[in-house]
Amino acid sequence: MHGNKYDTDVTVWSPEGKLHQVKYAMEAEKQGSACCGIRTNKYVVLGAFRRRPNELASYQRKIVEIDTHMGIAMSGLTADARALSKYMRTECMDHEYVYGRKMPMEMLVRQVAEKEHFCTLTYERRPYGVGLLIGGVDSKGPHLFHTSPSGEYLEYSACAIGSRSQSAKTALSRRFLNEETNVVTVSDDLTLDELISIVLDALKGCVQGDSKMTKENCSVAVVGVDLPFRELSEEEIAPYVNALTQWIVCFTPDRTMKGGQAGRQAGRQAGRQAGRQAGRQAGRQAGRQAGRQAGRQAGRQTGRQVAEIAKSGISC
Repeated sequence: MHGNKYDTDVTVWSPEGKLHQVKYAMEAEKQGSACCGIRTNKYVVLGAFRRRPNELASYQRKIVEIDTHMGIAMSGLTADARALSKYMRTECMDHEYVYGRKMPMEMLVRQVAEKEHFCTLTYERRPYGVGLLIGGVDSKGPHLFHTSPSGEYLEYSACAIGSRSQSAKTALSRRFLNEETNVVTVSDDLTLDELISIVLDALKGCVQGDSKMTKENCSVAVVGVDLPFRELSEEEIAPYVNALTQWIVCFTPDRTMKGGQAGRQAGRQAGRQAGRQAGRQAGRQAGRQAGRQAGRQAGRQTGRQVAEIAKSGISC
């Protein structure tokens, strides 16, 4: 309502108590392509869609390695993400040079959040228009954090950001919902292959328009307790993408259903229903036809009897 009057400076509050510049930066995060992450007690898997301006351009980079024990997936302004990733790399190198060990995850995330928050306090800067999923491993185990342009950060077991990310969040919630406790929990027994498949399956719901998920427009990175951060190549992603057309992930806590089995079951149900409907229609049609034939036959027989009576001259 008051956007035009109060959105020229990041330090100006609107009558509704909003900072419009911060709101615009958070909208930039929502307009970026979707990113998804899952964490267990052994691994962290990051996945993202990649866009390109046109068919002649290359795909944008969505996942960046920060150190051997962590990396980020970005949604929003790529230039802002490059600036933050450069800052994070520098902080990791400085910490390892001074202390001789890898930088703890939460320490780095807190510094990034403070840097983002500082841009909302002074008029000479603008907020960073990018959201980050930061996944990695430290002495406390695997971690998955989300930082927003406002300077907030939270740790997640599973998270999705970007355009149409709500469908991915819904898929993850249904997949990990415990029906007994009604609590969403990620099972620590999941293997790395299963985690990659779940991430890609969640991202599949974020596809826009007529686009399809391919090995070229997807990025996946993994990191674990004994596994350095590594982004998968297109050849490594291809089997998982192809498997999505053969497997239907059932959103139950500990069960998946193979596509063939689901197809057979659906086929049987559809066949029974179609058979009943066809039987009813055939019964009605056969009943009408039998009624017509019986009516004609009875009419002919009655006509013959009347004709015979007329010939014999019998009347009553």
